[in-house]
Amino acid sequence: RLGAELAERDARIADLESALAGARAAAAQRHVVMDKPAPEDQQ
Repeated sequence: RLGAELAERDARIADLESALAGARAAAAQRHVVMDKPAPEDQQ
């Protein structure tokens, strides 16, 4: 029983880490997309 609970916890942690990585990637992509037009506007 304890082993099953630990495995379930580890699976939840892996899911959260994956979601966090995806959110970070999406935030980084939005940041780059938002910043790209700025140099063209300044020229």
